[in-house]
Formats: sequence, C-alpha cells, structure tokens
Amino acid sequence: MCSMHCRFGGTNTHRWILFVLVLAVLAIVALTVGLVVVIRDKQTIEKDYCLTEGCVVTAARLVNSIDATAKPCEDFYQFACGKWIRSHVVPEDRSQINTFGVLRDSVAVIIKDLLERKDTSTDVKSVGKARRLYQACMNNSFLEEQGIRVIDPLLHELGGWPILDNLANAVWMGSSFSFQNLVTTLRRYNNAPVVQIGVTTDLKNSSRRVLYIDQSNFALPSSDYYVRGRGDPMIEAYVTYALSVAIALGADPAVAKKDVDDLIDFEIELSNISDTSEYRRNTTAIYNMHTVQELQSLFPTEGYMDWASTIKGIMGHARIGITISGDDPILVFAPQYLRQLFDVMKKYSNRTIANYMIWTIVMHRAAQLPQKVKDLRTEFNKVVYGISKSPPLWRSCAAFANGNLGMAVGRIFVSENFDEEAKKSALDLIGHLRTAFKELIEELDWMDDATRNVAVDKLNAIQSRIGYTEEIMDDEYLDKEYENITAHPYNHFENVVNNLQRINIERLGKLRLPINKDGWTTSPSTVNAFYSALRNHIQFPAAFLQPPFYSKSQPFYLNFGGVGMAIGHEITHGFDNTGRQYDKHGNLVQWWSDSAIEKFSEKAKCIEDQYSRYVAEDIHMNLDGGLTLGENIADNGGIKQAFRAYKHWVKSRDREEPGLPGLNLTNYQMFFVNFAQSWCERRTPQSTLSRIRTDEHSIGRFRVTGVVQNSAEFAQEFNCPKGSPMNPEQKCYVW
Repeated sequence: MCSMHCRFGGTNTHRWILFVLVLAVLAIVALTVGLVVVIRDKQTIEKDYCLTEGCVVTAARLVNSIDATAKPCEDFYQFACGKWIRSHVVPEDRSQINTFGVLRDSVAVIIKDLLERKDTSTDVKSVGKARRLYQACMNNSFLEEQGIRVIDPLLHELGGWPILDNLANAVWMGSSFSFQNLVTTLRRYNNAPVVQIGVTTDLKNSSRRVLYIDQSNFALPSSDYYVRGRGDPMIEAYVTYALSVAIALGADPAVAKKDVDDLIDFEIELSNISDTSEYRRNTTAIYNMHTVQELQSLFPTEGYMDWASTIKGIMGHARIGITISGDDPILVFAPQYLRQLFDVMKKYSNRTIANYMIWTIVMHRAAQLPQKVKDLRTEFNKVVYGISKSPPLWRSCAAFANGNLGMAVGRIFVSENFDEEAKKSALDLIGHLRTAFKELIEELDWMDDATRNVAVDKLNAIQSRIGYTEEIMDDEYLDKEYENITAHPYNHFENVVNNLQRINIERLGKLRLPINKDGWTTSPSTVNAFYSALRNHIQFPAAFLQPPFYSKSQPFYLNFGGVGMAIGHEITHGFDNTGRQYDKHGNLVQWWSDSAIEKFSEKAKCIEDQYSRYVAEDIHMNLDGGLTLGENIADNGGIKQAFRAYKHWVKSRDREEPGLPGLNLTNYQMFFVNFAQSWCERRTPQSTLSRIRTDEHSIGRFRVTGVVQNSAEFAQEFNCPKGSPMNPEQKCYVW
C-alpha cells in the first residue's frame, strides 16, 4: 500500500493498478458468464436426461447391446442385439443363451445361496425339506459309492429289464409279461410310455377334472426327428446312447445290440402313427369324450390290456384310492393313434415292448446315476442339442429342489428379492394394457358387433396374478402343501424316485376334487409369464419382474416395452388361434360368430405365411409359421397394445419422461429397443433345429423382425421408408 506522499513514479503505478483491476473484473465477468452457461446447460441436461444411478446403469445395458453400425430400418434385430450377440457365447453346458437365460442364471445363483444356508428357527419345515433335497443331490460322492446298482430295486419292482437278463440278479420272465401290469406300474412313477392315462381338466367344463388317454411322448424332441428313420445321425446317436447305457448296466454287448435295434424300430413306428403337432393345435378336433366302458369296443386292444381294468388299477392304487366306474367320462385325445397302436405292437415281441418301456424310465433316470452314465447322456446331448458339457451339479440340484418345493423356495426368494412396489406397478400396467386392447377390439374392421361384445367381456374377465400367492407366507399352509414329500438327507436317487411317486399320486388324486381357478400354477422364482385358457388368467411370477423387463428405477418407456409387452402378449393369448376357442369361463365352446371365425382365420393365415417365409440361416431351414402361429399372434398384439398403452400413460402425465444419457434415441424408439433386447440370443445349430421342429415360439431374431415389420408405429418412430426391409408394403395383423 502506498501513502499519499509517496510519489516516485506515482502516475505510472496508478495506471498499472487500474489496468490490472479492469482485467480482473473482465475475468470475473467472463467466469460468471461461463458459470451461468454451465449451470444452465447442466439444468438442461437434468431436465432432458435421467442421470440417476438406475438410469445410468440402464443406459449402459442398452448401449452395450446395441450395434450402432447397423441401420434400424434395414435390420432392427441386429441394431438392437448386435453387440450383445458379439459379447456372448453359448456355454458348453447349454444349447443356447438369451436374455431370459441370463436372468434365469442370476435367479439360479440366488436360489443356490438360499438353499446352501443353514436352517434357522424361523424357517418352516418345507424350507428345510428343500435344503435337504438340494444337499442330497449335491452329495455326489455317496452316489458314486452306491454305484450303478442303485437302480436295481426300481428295475425289480418293474419286473426287470429284459436287456439285462444275462445278469444273475435279472428277474424278467417273458412268459409272465403283462403289458397292462407294466403300464400300471410305470404310471406309479409318473412314467407313461406307449400310452398315457391320467387326469386333466375337462376342456368344455373347466370346473371339473376328468380322466384322459393320449399318445405317448418320445425320447427325441418330436416325431419329426424319426421321419428319416435309421441312418439319420440323431437316430444313430440315440441308438448309441441306449446301447451304451445298457452295457454300462451290465448287458451283454451282442444281446444288447439286437435288443436296442428292436426297441428303436418300435419307437420309430410309434412316432409314425402319432398325431402331428399341427393337428393337435386344433383343440376342438382332439376333444373326444367317451365313457370308460366304451373304450374297449372303440379301441380294441388285441388282448394286450383291458381298458377299464387298467384304469381302475391305476386309480385304485392304495395311496390314491379312487373307484372308477364304467360311466366315468374319459377324454381321448388321440383316437387315430389308439386305433393303430395295437396292430403295431403285434409286429414286435413282448421282449421288445418291455425293453422299450423300461428303457424310457432308465433313460430319464440317467442323470441320477454315476458319472460314467451321465457322460453317456452328455455325448447324446452333444449330437441332438449341441450341448458338449453337463451343467454344474449345483445348478441341477437347485432346479430339482425348486421343481419339487417351488412354493417353499419361493417363500425365501421373495422375502429377500422381491420389491412389493413391483406388484402395484405391474397391476397398474395391466390396467393400461387392458384399456389399450379394449380400444383395439372396438376398432377392428373384421369383427361383427356381437362377437366384439363377448370379446370385451372375456377381456374384462381376465384375472391377474402378480408376484406370488400370499398363501406361501402361511406356515401351516406351506407345510401341509409339502407334507408328503420325503427328503432323504444324502440319498438323491431315493429322493427322485419317491418324489416321482408323490407327483403321480397328487395329480391322479385330484380327479374328484374341485378346481381352484384362483390358485397359482407356477412358483415365484420362475422367470417367465403365462396365460391359462382354462382359468382365463395371466400370471407374472416375482422373478420375472426384473430388468430388462421391469425396474422402478428405469424409465417407463422401457417398462412398457419390456413387461408391458409381455402383459399384452399374455392377454392376446386369450384371443389367439387356441385361446379364442375358450370363453371367459375357460370352457371350450364356440362363442364367436361363423363370419368372425372365418375372417380371423384369413388374418391369421397372413401371419402364418409371413413367418413361414423366414429362414434360419445357420441351418438354412424355414420356420414353421403354423406351429408358432399362436405365439406370433400374441407378439404382434402385445407390442401394439403396449405402445398404445404407453402413449396413453404419457398423455395422462401431460409430459414426456426424460431420456437416457449416451443414447441418441427418442423415448418411443427406446420402447422398441427394449422390446427387441428381450429376445437377444445365440444358439447352437442343433438348438435351432429343435426350436423350429418343436417350439411354439419363433427364434428370437424373427420374434423381433416379424413384429416390427407389421408395426406402423415402429416405421413411424424410426422414419423407415416404405418398402424398406423393416417396413414392407404388406403388413399382417389380427388384433
């Protein structure tokens, strides 16, 4: 600081001070202006983009799946899933990996942790049983110590396996063979080769249960696998598998070769007389109601069995104890198969028939036998499914425990892993989807007013099941539900066999019991969604309500594109080619006018033909648009409902949601991206073949492509030129 009398160079110093002060002021002004701009820009960012932790994580998930080099209007599946596909490989113990699979893996890890915990004083008995089932399954050393002969008591009860008759402990006596007795005994273990006899819901009166008879299932995924007969690589892999297992159990190789060849030939002939999957999709056609006393004259058995006494033997088992009369109704699902069955059986010896029937249960139990037998199954799976390695033991054991005590496992799962807010939010979404579908029904140009009115009635009658049933929180209910389950602490094979018998008793024992349509049919830890035509309800277990399908921390345009589309999909199932045959009470009855049915069929044919034109490039095979028709109708209807519902939701809020950082996409475009990313997948060629031949769902790529090609809303949001690959001139729709 300078005093008033300090004048040496006084004038120049003042000027310098003034200059510096001016510069400082200018700097402050510039800094202030810059700060205001930054603050203003930050406010703009916060206003236009969601920067919460949930949104940032969600944005990263989307970005890490999108292939930005692909053009949405050229190949939307590649655009939405390209990077996901590049960053995932099919695990050696799987035939495929997809978004659902990744989510199921995370749920499986959670279940593993829950089952490996020690019981506490607050755990109900059924939870302890689930843990014992898991622990016994994990006790691989005990299984190896038991060895291959662990299966002998089961084989003895079944009368022995003829293929092993060279062994000292073999008991099969050809002279005393009874096809009827073997059918009855195998049914006790929930096994039904050659012919199925059981209990089901009466399709035309869904409030009661009835007996049924049906054709059997086969070892290979479908009857299509048997068409080429011997010499086909998959048939030969099956022959090798059956022969190797028989030899591992002690069969003489030369005898076993002849026996296996014969039983495979028998199975091929059975597959040849079975109804096709296309025929069986016509529910009305396969509904053939008779009485027990009528069976013998309608379907002569050539002395192999008496229908009435066989059914009475199955249902009169000591732990079932249901008396059957000749007047009892019975549904016959495959009359053509039954009319040919016994003529086919006459061509084969009793030894071959017995070998085949016992083989079906041995084959299914291979997973519970020592490692050398498991390895044989792995070799078979490598050829048929492209799976080159057995799954980790913990995964199989967790699935076994969850499969047998799903509600008990579900109780501990939801206690720690379910946000109750998700239930409320899902119910709100269902309301929006229901409203959107009602509008679509009312706007249809092909449906008459009378049918339209009953369709709306059915829509309004659909019940919703979200998360889990409250009953699982009731200790007494849960323990009673599983009181008949035996859980040996270390013998896994015994647990499997005992629970097969329990499942059979429970299913058959319900014949005379009333049907609770309000009940749940799946466990809370199931990663999937469901529609039941017989109950007319949709079901979304707790494990499904997770990202990418739903999260309270992600924008609702993603929730509508995820779980919203799934809700719309399940609702539409009530009105697809199968669901439309059932009324609002779940009964098989014609409730549409003839003209509406005819026009529906025309619309559905467009979708069937569209999907049949798609080609799976890895195996150069066309999709079966007939097999997948119901799911494709549901996909197309679901996306249309969900998009409309989201627009209504936005309008009700009177403002758009913020976008996500790092994504140069509109909210409506991200709706479609999240839908598409639900179906990102990779699979082995063998899995693709199996999917096309047997699965009612289209391959992931075409679930996406088919939907967006039919969506005018998609074309508008992505500005796709008319005639571009994702916006073709011809579009198909039903709803």
